[in-house]
Amino acid sequence: MRTYILLCGRHNWALVNSLWASIEDHGFLPERLILLCHARLKEDAEDCCGPAQELLRSYGVEPEVSVYVVPETDFITRVAEKVANIIAEEKGKGNEVALDITPARKALAMPAYTSALKHGADHVFYLFLRDLRHANRPYPMIPYFLHDWKDFVREGDG
Repeated sequence: MRTYILLCGRHNWALVNSLWASIEDHGFLPERLILLCHARLKEDAEDCCGPAQELLRSYGVEPEVSVYVVPETDFITRVAEKVANIIAEEKGKGNEVALDITPARKALAMPAYTSALKHGADHVFYLFLRDLRHANRPYPMIPYFLHDWKDFVREGDG
């Protein structure tokens, strides 16, 4: 099974588009989605679940979805611990684990990124857009030359 950990931010398209890129261009089709967010973004995270699930269903997957709230106090430690625990649990089940830092704010992404590398995530994904005017478009409508999708683990940048 493939598990996709997504860090929620303020822009739903960032979450959906990065997931879409991982499937369409890089063959990572997850069966399990785990969304991490701060309490004030929980509603946004839950709103993203529908489009993410529909996207996966269009590829023939009925995903398991979980949303976890990470407290904003001591969030650096809490985010790192939560990511480490999820990775340990998923790897313990024999699952391939990816962390996607694309939609997250830096303060959430950095401790998650560090923890993912330290605890053996198979992938750390990031969808870089060269022109943010295209950020609110579906992934296939963003010109290919305007984005760069990274796997920091596989590309040795991690």
